Amino acid sequence: MGAFYGSVQVRSEDREAVRSALEKLARKGGRFLLGPSLNGWIGVYPDGGGQDFGVAKSLARKLSGEFVAVFVHDDDVFAYEYHRNKKCVD
Repeated sequence: MGAFYGSVQVRSEDREAVRSALEKLARKGGRFLLGPSLNGWIGVYPDGGGQDFGVAKSLARKLSGEFVAVFVHDDDVFAYEYHRNKKCVD
């Protein structure tokens, strides 16, 4: 059995805004690890191995900017979504 992991990368220096949005999502269920701002990007690591693009979609609705959601499924499948200005563009 392979590895399962994923994350959402948020292009922002405003870690508090990202934290606040994640707190609202956490009230509906789910847990997150929030990384520091590094070179203009903040990493969000959802529970469940980050296998759900729903976190990126929810963050994109709450915050403006750019988001890249990526995951690896069973070491075989790589998938991503790119959100900009509240829309999934790729």
